[in-house]
Amino acid sequence: MKLVNSFSLNMLPAYHAGIDVVQAGQGIAWLQNKLDEEFELMEIGEDIDPIESYIGHETTAQLLGVPFRRETLKLKYGETILVAQYNGPRLPEGSTVLPDGADFTFVYVRIHDETVYDLKKDRDSALRFIAAQKMIREGTA
Repeated sequence: MKLVNSFSLNMLPAYHAGIDVVQAGQGIAWLQNKLDEEFELMEIGEDIDPIESYIGHETTAQLLGVPFRRETLKLKYGETILVAQYNGPRLPEGSTVLPDGADFTFVYVRIHDETVYDLKKDRDSALRFIAAQKMIREGTA
């Protein structure tokens, strides 16, 4: 599983995709425990999909204790990534500790080739989508 510090539409295999998002954990300690568990499973020969760092921000990689790796990432349908979502004020370059009140939330994002509706084929779904977007913009959703 790939660990990233952001999710971009450029990562999708095509602009026709479904995305499932589920919170996995909170705080750097959660990630370190997950990495420790994986290491223990690999040591006893378990076949697992280990976490592979694609953290493209050097300071974030240092804070998380994972390798820095700035590389363009293209996902496949069926793939799940783990996003380390930073919550807090802008990090100064070279930070070695999180600012007060800052933390990371870890989120699983799964990419699939099914969408809830096909806007090109389903006029009613398209109208509902447009209405929902308008409500979000106006703050009435």
